[in-house]
Amino acid sequence: MSGAMPMRYKFSGQKLFQGAEIPSIYFQGSTLFQPVADRFGIELDQINFLICELFGIIIGTLLRLYLPAEKKKNHNYRLLVCGLGGVVTALFCFGLRSLYLWAITTVCYAISYFSLPKYSHLIVFVTAVGYLSYLHIYRMVNDYGGYSLDITMPMMVIVQKITAYAFAIHDGGKERERPGQLRIPEQARHAIKSTPDYWVFCSYVFSFQSLLCGPFCFFDEYMDFIQGRSVNPSSYKKNEDIKSVPKADGTAAGSEEEELLPPPQFHPSPLWPVTRKVLTAAALCYLHITLVAAVPLELLTDDAVVSKLSFFQLMFYILIATTFIRLKYYLAWLLSDAVANASGLGFNGYDELGKARWDLVSNVDIIEVEFAYNLRGCLAAWNSCTARWLRYVAYDRAVVVPMVATYSLSAFWHGFYPGYYVTFLSGALFTEAARWGRRVFRPPFQKWRSTQILYDFITFFCTRIVLSYTTFPFVLLELRYAWNIYKALYFWLHIVAVLAVVGLPYFWKKPRRDTKKADGEVTAYRLDKAGQEDGALPSDKKPSDVAGGARKDAQFAEKPATG
Repeated sequence: MSGAMPMRYKFSGQKLFQGAEIPSIYFQGSTLFQPVADRFGIELDQINFLICELFGIIIGTLLRLYLPAEKKKNHNYRLLVCGLGGVVTALFCFGLRSLYLWAITTVCYAISYFSLPKYSHLIVFVTAVGYLSYLHIYRMVNDYGGYSLDITMPMMVIVQKITAYAFAIHDGGKERERPGQLRIPEQARHAIKSTPDYWVFCSYVFSFQSLLCGPFCFFDEYMDFIQGRSVNPSSYKKNEDIKSVPKADGTAAGSEEEELLPPPQFHPSPLWPVTRKVLTAAALCYLHITLVAAVPLELLTDDAVVSKLSFFQLMFYILIATTFIRLKYYLAWLLSDAVANASGLGFNGYDELGKARWDLVSNVDIIEVEFAYNLRGCLAAWNSCTARWLRYVAYDRAVVVPMVATYSLSAFWHGFYPGYYVTFLSGALFTEAARWGRRVFRPPFQKWRSTQILYDFITFFCTRIVLSYTTFPFVLLELRYAWNIYKALYFWLHIVAVLAVVGLPYFWKKPRRDTKKADGEVTAYRLDKAGQEDGALPSDKKPSDVAGGARKDAQFAEKPATG
C-alpha cells in the first residue's frame, strides 16, 4: 500500500501476559484488568476507563445517599471523598505520571495566592497552558499518533479548571474593590471573592466526577454541589430549622437568616437520568465496537484506496465513517455525565413544565449534534462544557478579534497535530460562510410553512456534509492525509465557502427595522432558529431559566469546534 496505515498504538511489543499487549510504552496505568482486556479484545486503557467510570457511579451514589449536602457537617467529608476519589482514579489510570497533575495544581495555586492580583490570572493561564503544550509535544515525540488514554487527557480538564479559577479569583478581587463593575453576567456569577484553602482547591481540581474526560464546571458550581446549593439562590426558601453554611466563594457565613440551605425537595433523584445515560452509553459501546471496525476512517490514509473511490463514493465514506467515530466521544461523555449526576452534580433547576434538568455539566446533546438544522446548532451541542470555558476565559475577555482568540486557544488546548488546525481553520471558514448563506437564502423561504420545511431539510443535509468534510482531519491527525483527501475532492467545499464569503455580501440587503413582516405567524414556525443571526450572543435568559433557576451559560453564537 502506498500510504502507511497509522498504528492504533505506536509501541505495542511489551508483553505482560501470554498473547497480551499493553497499549503503548507511554502507558503507565494499572494492568490489573489485563485478562479482561484480552478476553473482550479491548485495549487495556479503555478497560481501565470504563472500570473507573462505573466505580465513579457507585461512589457518587453512595456520596449522595450517605453524605447528603443538606447536613453541614458532611461538607468537609464530601470534599474529601470527591478529591480522594479523583486521586485514586489518577493513580489507577496513569501511575506515577499523576504527579504531573499535582505539580501543576500546586504551582498554579501558589501563583494565584502569592502573585499580584492584577496579573495572577494571566500568569496562571500562561503557566497552565504552557505546561499542557509541553506535555502535548512530549507525547508527540514519544508516542506519535497514539490514542491510548494518557496524562494529557486529565491535564486538559485540569487546565480548564485552574484557568477558570484564576480568572474567577481575579474577577472576585475587582468586584470586592468596586462592586458592580463586572458587566458580563457570567463573570459576576462565577467570581470568587476570597481564596479557598489549598485542600478545597485540590478537591475541586481532582474531583472524581470529571478527572478523566470532564465535564468541566466552575469552582462556584462545584461548591454549590458540595454545599447543596445546586439551584438558583432565588429559589431558596428560608427555614429557621436549617443551619447556615459557608458561601460558595469561600467567604464566611452570615447569620442563620442569611445563608440557608434549600429544602430537600429542591434536590430530586437522578436515578432516571443516570440510568438513561448508562443504558445509552452501553448501546453506543456496542455500536462503536461493531460499526467503526466495519467502516474505518484510517482506510483513507492509503492513497491507493482514495484514488480508486469516485468523488461521491469518497464523500459518502467520509460521512459514514465520521458519524461512527463520534460514537466513542458520546460514550465517554455520557458516562462522565452519569458519574456527575449520580453524585448530585449537574442539577440545573427545572424547566417550564416543572421537570428536573440534569444538564448543567452535560458535554453533548446527541440529538442536536446529529439532527441540527445548521452548523451553529451542531457546534453548540458538541463539547458544551469546553465551550463555556472558552467563552469565559477567551471570547468574553478578548479586546480584539475574540473569535480568533477563541479558536487559537481551542487549538493550543487540543495539541499540535496538523489535523487539528486544518479542522479549526476550515471550521472558521465554514462558519463565516454559513452566516452569509443564512442571511441571503433564508428570508425567501420564510413566506410559507412548506418552504420553511424545505429550507430545514436543505440546511440539515448541508450540515451533515460540512460536518464530515471538516472533522475527518481531526481524526487522521496528519496534514498529508487531509491534503490527499481534499485534493481528491477538489477542495470543493472550501471553494464554495470562499465564494460565499466573498460574493454573498453583495447580494445581501440589510433589512429595515421598521419593515413589517407579511406573514408573522408563519415566520414563527421555528422560533429556535430566529435570533441566531450574525453571530450575536444569545440571551442568557431562557424560559426554563426563569421557571426553574437554571444556571447553565448560553453558548456564544459562533462556537468554535472544540474537538
